[in-house]
Amino acid sequence: MNVRDTKFCVIDLETTGLDLRRDEIVAFASVPMKGMRILVNNSYYTLIKPGKYKLKTMKYHGISQYDLKNAPTFEEVSDKILENLDGIIVGHA
Repeated sequence: MNVRDTKFCVIDLETTGLDLRRDEIVAFASVPMKGMRILVNNSYYTLIKPGKYKLKTMKYHGISQYDLKNAPTFEEVSDKILENLDGIIVGHA
């Protein structure tokens, strides 16, 4: 595999916690890359309104209930998120 031609999609998530069954995504970002080139024009970021918000998690990510007041739900942005995931997915934790 030649790294110069390899497509990557680097993602970053912020959540209401670490429990996969109960917690939800409150922010999603993706930055596509080809080799070592960052494809900035195709990057994507959105806040996501969760069903339940945990106030204690704000100290970790800084996203408040006010910030999420007019944010779309996951169902409203899921197609756009999938559209942005191309090639190898690299996560940031």
